[in-house]
Amino acid sequence: MARVAPVLSGIVRYGGLILLALGLVIWVASVSGLVALHMLIGILVVLALWLLALVYILAGSASLPLALGAFVVGLAQGVLGLTQERILPTTGHWVIQVAHLLLGLLLIGMGEMMTMRMKKARVAVAAK
Repeated sequence: MARVAPVLSGIVRYGGLILLALGLVIWVASVSGLVALHMLIGILVVLALWLLALVYILAGSASLPLALGAFVVGLAQGVLGLTQERILPTTGHWVIQVAHLLLGLLLIGMGEMMTMRMKKARVAVAAK
C-alpha cells in the first residue's frame, strides 16, 4: 500500500492541476472541444481520490471524517461536473462554474491532506 499512495496522490495532484488549466480554458475561451477530455480526466481524478481515501483508511490511524469527506466531495464534484450544463444554463451559470472550481480545489486539498498525514504516520512509525 505504501507504493500505491504516492501514485494516487500524484494523479489527484497533477491531474487536478491539468483539470484546473483545462477548465479555465473551457470557461474563458469557450473551447467546447476540450470538455470530453476534461470530463475523462475528472472522472479519473475522482476515482484516484476515492482510492487514496481507501488506502488512507486501511493504513490505520486515519481520520475517518476526512476520508468520508473525500468520498462526499468526490461524489459532489462528479455529479456537479456531469450535470452542470443543465443547471442554471442562462446568466446564473457562472455560479455553478465557480462552485465546480471550488469543489475541485477542495478535492485536491483533501488529497494533499490525506497524503501528508500518511507520510507523517510513516515517519512516526519509522522513528520508533
